[in-house]
Amino acid sequence: MKKIYFGLCLGIISIVNTNTAFTQTTFSFDEQTMVKNLKDTMKNSPQYQEVLQSSMQLLDINNDHYISDRETSKFIEGLNYNKLLTDEQKQTNQKTIMEFFKKADTSNDNKLSEQEFLNFWNDIQEWMIKERFRQMDRNKDGIYNEQDIPSMEESLAKLDEMKHRLEETTEQLKNIDPQEFVDNLIENIKVEQTAENIYQMDKNADNCISKEEFADYNVQMMKNYENTEPLISHTDFLEIYDTISKKDPNCLTAEEYESYINEPIDLSDTDISE
Repeated sequence: MKKIYFGLCLGIISIVNTNTAFTQTTFSFDEQTMVKNLKDTMKNSPQYQEVLQSSMQLLDINNDHYISDRETSKFIEGLNYNKLLTDEQKQTNQKTIMEFFKKADTSNDNKLSEQEFLNFWNDIQEWMIKERFRQMDRNKDGIYNEQDIPSMEESLAKLDEMKHRLEETTEQLKNIDPQEFVDNLIENIKVEQTAENIYQMDKNADNCISKEEFADYNVQMMKNYENTEPLISHTDFLEIYDTISKKDPNCLTAEEYESYINEPIDLSDTDISE
Protein backbone atom coordinates (compact mmCIF):
# COMPACT_ATOMS: atom_id res chain seq x y z
CA MET A 1 0.00 0.00 0.00
CA LYS A 2 2.90 2.38 0.69
CA LYS A 3 3.98 2.05 -2.94
CA ILE A 4 0.48 2.90 -4.16
CA TYR A 5 0.41 6.12 -2.14
CA PHE A 6 3.99 6.90 -3.10
CA GLY A 7 3.01 6.54 -6.74
CA LEU A 8 0.21 9.02 -6.21
CA CYS A 9 2.59 11.45 -4.53
CA LEU A 10 5.09 11.11 -7.38
CA GLY A 11 2.32 11.84 -9.87
CA ILE A 12 1.53 15.13 -8.17
CA ILE A 13 5.17 16.09 -7.79
CA SER A 14 5.90 15.28 -11.44
CA ILE A 15 3.12 17.63 -12.53
CA VAL A 16 4.57 20.37 -10.33
CA ASN A 17 8.07 19.79 -11.71
CA THR A 18 6.90 19.64 -15.34
CA ASN A 19 5.08 22.92 -15.06
CA THR A 20 8.04 24.40 -13.20
CA ALA A 21 10.23 23.74 -16.23
CA PHE A 22 7.73 25.65 -18.33
CA THR A 23 7.65 28.54 -15.87
CA GLN A 24 11.44 28.82 -15.85
CA THR A 25 11.36 30.41 -19.31
CA THR A 26 10.34 33.72 -17.65
CA PHE A 27 13.74 33.72 -15.79
CA SER A 28 12.50 35.94 -12.96
CA PHE A 29 9.60 35.36 -10.58
CA ASP A 30 8.90 35.10 -6.87
CA GLU A 31 7.20 32.37 -4.85
CA GLN A 32 3.68 33.79 -5.06
CA THR A 33 3.94 34.23 -8.84
CA MET A 34 5.02 30.62 -9.20
CA VAL A 35 2.16 29.43 -6.97
CA LYS A 36 -0.41 31.40 -8.97
CA ASN A 37 0.91 30.38 -12.38
CA LEU A 38 1.20 26.70 -11.52
CA LYS A 39 -2.20 26.51 -9.84
CA ASP A 40 -3.77 28.21 -12.87
CA THR A 41 -1.96 25.76 -15.17
CA MET A 42 -3.07 22.76 -13.10
CA LYS A 43 -6.64 24.03 -12.98
CA ASN A 44 -6.74 24.02 -16.79
CA SER A 45 -4.82 20.77 -17.22
CA PRO A 46 -6.93 17.71 -18.11
CA GLN A 47 -4.14 15.47 -16.82
CA TYR A 48 -4.11 17.16 -13.43
CA GLN A 49 -7.89 17.07 -13.21
CA GLU A 50 -7.72 13.31 -13.74
CA VAL A 51 -5.23 13.05 -10.88
CA LEU A 52 -7.47 15.17 -8.68
CA GLN A 53 -10.55 13.09 -9.43
CA SER A 54 -8.79 9.82 -8.64
CA SER A 55 -6.89 11.09 -5.59
CA MET A 56 -9.79 10.82 -3.16
CA GLN A 57 -10.72 7.38 -4.48
CA LEU A 58 -7.13 6.16 -4.00
CA LEU A 59 -6.90 7.50 -0.46
CA ASP A 60 -10.37 6.26 0.51
CA ILE A 61 -9.24 2.81 1.64
CA ASN A 62 -12.63 1.55 2.83
CA ASN A 63 -14.68 3.27 0.08
CA ASP A 64 -16.96 5.17 2.46
CA HIS A 65 -16.61 8.44 0.49
CA TYR A 66 -14.67 10.08 3.31
CA ILE A 67 -10.96 10.44 4.07
CA SER A 68 -10.25 9.69 7.71
CA ASP A 69 -7.27 10.87 9.71
CA ARG A 70 -5.95 7.31 9.55
CA GLU A 71 -6.22 7.24 5.76
CA THR A 72 -4.40 10.58 5.68
CA SER A 73 -1.62 9.04 7.77
CA LYS A 74 -1.32 6.31 5.13
CA PHE A 75 -0.94 9.01 2.49
CA ILE A 76 1.88 10.54 4.54
CA GLU A 77 3.56 7.13 4.76
CA GLY A 78 3.52 7.02 0.98
CA LEU A 79 4.99 10.49 0.72
CA ASN A 80 7.70 9.57 3.22
CA TYR A 81 8.54 6.35 1.37
CA ASN A 82 11.14 8.35 -0.55
CA LYS A 83 14.51 7.06 0.71
CA LEU A 84 16.15 10.41 0.05
CA LEU A 85 14.15 12.12 2.79
CA THR A 86 15.76 12.65 6.18
CA ASP A 87 13.95 11.82 9.41
CA GLU A 88 13.51 15.55 10.03
CA GLN A 89 11.88 16.01 6.59
CA LYS A 90 9.56 13.09 7.24
CA GLN A 91 8.50 14.56 10.57
CA THR A 92 7.88 17.91 8.89
CA ASN A 93 5.70 16.22 6.25
CA GLN A 94 3.73 14.46 8.99
CA LYS A 95 3.14 17.64 10.99
CA THR A 96 2.36 19.86 8.00
CA ILE A 97 -0.13 17.53 6.32
CA MET A 98 -1.98 16.76 9.54
CA GLU A 99 -2.29 20.50 10.15
CA PHE A 100 -3.86 20.79 6.68
CA PHE A 101 -6.20 17.95 7.63
CA LYS A 102 -7.35 19.64 10.84
CA LYS A 103 -7.85 22.92 9.01
CA ALA A 104 -9.98 21.27 6.31
CA ASP A 105 -12.00 19.19 8.82
CA THR A 106 -14.51 21.96 9.54
CA SER A 107 -17.07 19.41 10.80
CA ASN A 108 -14.57 18.18 13.43
CA ASP A 109 -15.42 14.52 12.86
CA ASN A 110 -11.85 13.38 12.02
CA LYS A 111 -12.74 12.72 8.39
CA LEU A 112 -13.02 14.80 5.23
CA SER A 113 -16.06 15.03 3.00
CA GLU A 114 -15.55 15.60 -0.71
CA GLN A 115 -15.54 19.40 -0.36
CA GLU A 116 -13.33 19.27 2.72
CA PHE A 117 -10.95 17.01 0.84
CA LEU A 118 -10.73 19.47 -2.06
CA ASN A 119 -9.76 22.23 0.40
CA PHE A 120 -7.21 19.88 1.98
CA TRP A 121 -5.79 18.98 -1.43
CA ASN A 122 -5.54 22.63 -2.41
CA ASP A 123 -3.36 23.31 0.63
CA ILE A 124 -1.13 20.32 -0.16
CA GLN A 125 -0.79 21.45 -3.77
CA GLU A 126 0.29 24.95 -2.71
CA TRP A 127 2.68 23.55 -0.09
CA MET A 128 4.38 21.31 -2.67
CA ILE A 129 4.80 24.21 -5.10
CA LYS A 130 6.36 26.37 -2.38
CA GLU A 131 8.70 23.54 -1.41
CA ARG A 132 9.74 23.26 -5.05
CA PHE A 133 10.37 27.01 -5.26
CA ARG A 134 12.63 26.85 -2.19
CA GLN A 135 14.64 24.12 -3.89
CA MET A 136 14.94 26.18 -7.07
CA ASP A 137 15.84 29.43 -5.25
CA ARG A 138 19.44 28.37 -4.69
CA ASN A 139 20.72 31.70 -3.36
CA LYS A 140 17.66 32.14 -1.10
CA ASP A 141 16.92 35.72 -2.18
CA GLY A 142 13.20 35.05 -2.75
CA ILE A 143 13.51 35.42 -6.53
CA TYR A 144 14.16 32.76 -9.16
CA ASN A 145 16.33 34.13 -11.97
CA GLU A 146 19.44 33.37 -14.03
CA GLN A 147 21.59 33.18 -10.90
CA ASP A 148 19.63 30.16 -9.68
CA ILE A 149 19.94 28.13 -12.88
CA PRO A 150 22.22 25.10 -12.33
CA SER A 151 25.39 24.93 -14.35
CA MET A 152 25.75 22.42 -17.17
CA GLU A 153 27.98 20.27 -14.96
CA GLU A 154 25.43 20.26 -12.13
CA SER A 155 22.59 19.41 -14.50
CA LEU A 156 24.55 16.54 -16.04
CA ALA A 157 25.44 15.23 -12.57
CA LYS A 158 21.75 15.32 -11.59
CA LEU A 159 20.76 13.49 -14.75
CA ASP A 160 23.43 10.88 -14.07
CA GLU A 161 22.09 10.41 -10.54
CA MET A 162 18.55 9.97 -11.86
CA LYS A 163 19.80 7.49 -14.46
CA HIS A 164 21.54 5.48 -11.74
CA ARG A 165 18.42 5.38 -9.58
CA LEU A 166 16.33 4.35 -12.58
CA GLU A 167 18.75 1.52 -13.37
CA GLU A 168 18.55 0.32 -9.74
CA THR A 169 14.75 0.36 -9.86
CA THR A 170 14.76 -1.53 -13.16
CA GLU A 171 16.96 -4.24 -11.68
CA GLN A 172 14.67 -4.56 -8.69
CA LEU A 173 11.63 -4.91 -10.94
CA LYS A 174 13.29 -7.75 -12.84
CA ASN A 175 13.33 -9.80 -9.64
CA ILE A 176 9.62 -9.35 -8.91
CA ASP A 177 7.28 -12.18 -9.81
CA PRO A 178 4.17 -10.54 -11.40
CA GLN A 179 1.66 -12.97 -9.87
CA GLU A 180 3.25 -12.71 -6.44
CA PHE A 181 3.17 -8.93 -6.72
CA VAL A 182 -0.54 -8.92 -7.60
CA ASP A 183 -1.36 -11.39 -4.82
CA ASN A 184 0.53 -9.31 -2.27
CA LEU A 185 -1.14 -6.13 -3.50
CA ILE A 186 -4.62 -7.63 -3.13
CA GLU A 187 -3.78 -8.99 0.31
CA ASN A 188 -2.42 -5.62 1.44
CA ILE A 189 -5.56 -3.86 0.24
CA LYS A 190 -7.74 -6.33 2.15
CA VAL A 191 -5.69 -5.87 5.31
CA GLU A 192 -5.87 -2.09 5.06
CA GLN A 193 -9.61 -2.09 4.37
CA THR A 194 -10.24 -4.32 7.38
CA ALA A 195 -8.03 -2.16 9.61
CA GLU A 196 -9.81 1.01 8.45
CA ASN A 197 -13.23 -0.54 9.12
CA ILE A 198 -12.17 -1.46 12.65
CA TYR A 199 -10.75 2.02 13.20
CA GLN A 200 -14.02 3.63 12.07
CA MET A 201 -16.19 1.37 14.23
CA ASP A 202 -14.06 1.36 17.38
CA LYS A 203 -14.59 5.01 18.25
CA ASN A 204 -12.82 5.00 21.63
CA ALA A 205 -9.98 2.72 20.47
CA ASP A 206 -10.48 0.19 23.26
CA ASN A 207 -10.42 -2.83 20.92
CA CYS A 208 -14.11 -3.34 21.63
CA ILE A 209 -16.81 -2.72 19.00
CA SER A 210 -20.33 -2.48 20.39
CA LYS A 211 -23.45 -3.82 18.70
CA GLU A 212 -24.69 -0.39 17.72
CA GLU A 213 -21.29 0.68 16.39
CA PHE A 214 -21.12 -2.45 14.26
CA ALA A 215 -24.67 -2.18 12.91
CA ASP A 216 -24.63 1.59 12.31
CA TYR A 217 -21.35 1.49 10.44
CA ASN A 218 -22.22 -1.44 8.20
CA VAL A 219 -25.66 -0.07 7.32
CA GLN A 220 -24.06 3.23 6.33
CA MET A 221 -21.42 1.44 4.27
CA MET A 222 -24.10 -0.50 2.38
CA LYS A 223 -25.93 2.75 1.66
CA ASN A 224 -22.69 4.17 0.26
CA TYR A 225 -22.26 1.18 -2.04
CA GLU A 226 -25.85 0.85 -3.19
CA ASN A 227 -27.09 4.47 -3.06
CA THR A 228 -30.36 3.06 -1.79
CA GLU A 229 -31.80 1.38 1.26
CA PRO A 230 -29.52 -1.57 2.11
CA LEU A 231 -30.70 -5.13 1.57
CA ILE A 232 -29.35 -6.05 5.00
CA SER A 233 -31.06 -4.06 7.74
CA HIS A 234 -29.80 -2.66 11.02
CA THR A 235 -31.56 -5.55 12.82
CA ASP A 236 -29.86 -8.06 10.52
CA PHE A 237 -26.46 -6.67 11.42
CA LEU A 238 -27.30 -6.89 15.12
CA GLU A 239 -28.01 -10.59 14.60
CA ILE A 240 -24.78 -11.05 12.64
CA TYR A 241 -22.96 -9.39 15.54
CA ASP A 242 -24.31 -11.99 17.95
CA THR A 243 -22.95 -14.81 15.80
CA ILE A 244 -19.41 -13.44 15.49
CA SER A 245 -18.87 -11.92 18.95
CA LYS A 246 -17.69 -15.04 20.78
CA LYS A 247 -15.89 -13.93 23.95
CA ASP A 248 -18.22 -11.14 25.04
CA PRO A 249 -21.77 -10.67 23.65
CA ASN A 250 -21.36 -6.89 23.93
CA CYS A 251 -17.79 -6.57 22.71
CA LEU A 252 -16.60 -7.53 19.25
CA THR A 253 -12.80 -7.57 19.18
CA ALA A 254 -10.62 -6.65 16.23
CA GLU A 255 -9.48 -10.25 15.99
CA GLU A 256 -13.07 -11.54 15.83
CA TYR A 257 -13.98 -9.00 13.17
CA GLU A 258 -10.92 -9.92 11.08
CA SER A 259 -11.87 -13.59 11.32
CA TYR A 260 -15.43 -12.76 10.22
CA ILE A 261 -14.27 -10.68 7.24
CA ASN A 262 -11.76 -13.29 6.07
CA GLU A 263 -14.06 -16.27 6.51
CA PRO A 264 -14.71 -17.99 3.15
CA ILE A 265 -18.25 -17.64 1.83
CA ASP A 266 -20.15 -20.93 1.82
CA LEU A 267 -21.88 -21.34 -1.54
CA SER A 268 -22.79 -25.00 -1.07
CA ASP A 269 -26.50 -24.22 -0.74
CA THR A 270 -26.56 -21.70 -3.54
CA ASP A 271 -28.22 -22.59 -6.82
CA ILE A 272 -25.95 -20.91 -9.36
CA SER A 273 -28.37 -21.74 -12.16
CA GLU A 274 -30.84 -19.14 -10.92
